[in-house]
Amino acid sequence: MLLVATAVGLCTIVTGASLAALSSPGGQAGRLAAVGGSTGTGAGRSSQPTPPVPSSSTGPNVTTAGIAKTAMQYPPKLKDQILQWAEGSGGAAWSAVTAQLGSVTQAAGARLYSQLRLECATLASSVQAARSAPAIPDEAMQRLYAETLARLSGTAANCRNAISLRPEGDEGQGISVNKGLLSVSLAQFPAESKELYAATAEIRTLRR
Repeated sequence: MLLVATAVGLCTIVTGASLAALSSPGGQAGRLAAVGGSTGTGAGRSSQPTPPVPSSSTGPNVTTAGIAKTAMQYPPKLKDQILQWAEGSGGAAWSAVTAQLGSVTQAAGARLYSQLRLECATLASSVQAARSAPAIPDEAMQRLYAETLARLSGTAANCRNAISLRPEGDEGQGISVNKGLLSVSLAQFPAESKELYAATAEIRTLRR
């Protein structure tokens, strides 16, 4: 179940995050104050619009042959060790990162900026946990995996820092967005997701 969830999470990331990056944050009338712009109204008086998140079935699929060809192969002699990694704390941390990337995609696609800030912060924590977890037994896979996690760490931090929250009134909440920084962050997630896939796709195929 852990490996299946990982595959599903990765298959939704590229399309959703790409479309989210092309979406204008200005769509949140009454809720969002872009940097240098006007102040949004309180949370109790207006709600954020939530357009549907695009389905991965309508766009590129990260399991297509073109990307699958880039997936790294592990030596057959390491199969048991890599399976053990996938079923241990290293695999759990890896799965948490891929699942959290899906949560970021959903929040970005729906333009839920306060939620997106939280999801990006959680992603940063998940990435840090994965960087501290046991290494993939195959050196080449681990190298790409570690490099990708390092890039994801910076992108997640930038995503979080692009969104600022402030109290308004008794119960309201104002939101300010650095649209440039957020756009760059959301544009980087698909490429980093592909790198994560390339480093770990073969691990997903393992079965007892």
